[in-house]
Amino acid sequence: MSDVIDEFFKRFEKRLKDLESEMIREVQRISREIERTFTSIRPSWYSYEAPRIHGETIEPLYTMRDLGDRIVIYLDLPYSATGTLDVKFSGNIMYISAKLKSKINLEDWSNRYRGVEVSEYKTAITLPFTPDPNNVRIRAKKGVVEIVIFK
Repeated sequence: MSDVIDEFFKRFEKRLKDLESEMIREVQRISREIERTFTSIRPSWYSYEAPRIHGETIEPLYTMRDLGDRIVIYLDLPYSATGTLDVKFSGNIMYISAKLKSKINLEDWSNRYRGVEVSEYKTAITLPFTPDPNNVRIRAKKGVVEIVIFK
């Protein structure tokens, strides 16, 4: 009788291990699928990261999506001055800057930033490939900038 019970628990334990392995493979498969769907270096919708402040500049939030034949980047640049957007490329790094309409005192938003004023957005985004600056389309509307980089 003892052998029958031991055999039962051995089969039960083996089945549990098989199920665990199967679940791990399925989670990994789903993770890869999500990565392929929403390829990005630092998606703002995925995990919140407070904007970084460097002296008089602030790093804007952005989302990057790989659509196969192109990459689309959406930048959040509220209160930026019209016509001050500057996009430059160096290798596979895209540098973006834009002036604010006027300086913003961050102390109004949080005591943590007492005495800090910002006057410009600046960021550097590492791209998965080296783009041709001639194959880039930039559109700005109401503080949102869309940058399309064709492969």
